[in-house]
Amino acid sequence: MLFVVLAIPSVLWAQHFEIDTTGFFNDNSGKVTHFSSGSDTSFIYLANIKGSPFVFPCKGKLLSPFGYRGRHFHAGVDIKLNHGDPVVCAFDGKVRMAKYYAGYGNAVVVRHSNGLETLYGHLSKIKVRVNQELKAGDLVGLGGRTGRASCVHLHFETRYLGKAFNPRQFIDLNNYCLTKDVLPITSRTFGRSKDYLPTASNTGSARDNVPDSVSTNTASNAKYGKTKGRKYHSIKYGETLYAIANHNNTTVKDLCSLNGIRKNKTLKIGTRLRVK
Repeated sequence: MLFVVLAIPSVLWAQHFEIDTTGFFNDNSGKVTHFSSGSDTSFIYLANIKGSPFVFPCKGKLLSPFGYRGRHFHAGVDIKLNHGDPVVCAFDGKVRMAKYYAGYGNAVVVRHSNGLETLYGHLSKIKVRVNQELKAGDLVGLGGRTGRASCVHLHFETRYLGKAFNPRQFIDLNNYCLTKDVLPITSRTFGRSKDYLPTASNTGSARDNVPDSVSTNTASNAKYGKTKGRKYHSIKYGETLYAIANHNNTTVKDLCSLNGIRKNKTLKIGTRLRVK
């Protein structure tokens, strides 16, 4: 009997699809701390109201960005880790799913009080249960390669009321910290192109065009978001990233990292950039 073995590139086994977790978020009994501007924009706090800081799930090299891979959509980012490494919860929240789920393997979905949801996939072991209350930094599972994965890594997704978007809009994936205090949510938030970031009105300082009521409430909770010492610059006519960086004793690379933008980005007059 003749057996034919087909060589299939490992990349085909990478996580190429998204999970519809909407059904896991029907429990809306908790207060969702987001605010509408009266237009098509909502604003959500990224600082934990109860005092726990943001904690990056696991510090490792970014293997794959958000967005389309050819015809396939990648709904999160892939982060390198070792088998058995701890994976922790990014914000305070409540576990909405903790089980093996198709190509995601062992996966945990946590819903946060501000309307965000975070997903942690390909875990070797799950260390939480459904409806468990978590603090930022609490263990959710151990790193692995379960499900459809070409190597050991964490598949991490950020969602707003069940809809995935690029975590780089508010997380610095190189320095493992938040880049904003308040996240504006519009239809542009959910673009799907590779490593998608919205246009100028949704970048820069989180306080751009934020209603006074939101700004005031955010300021009153700033001590929980580790915002002390931050500095912002309003872009003026003719300014470049190089000039702004030079004036503020920083680098273009650092400015781009802090604000989640590219160095060739067109600067919009009046937009505020975080420079420290």
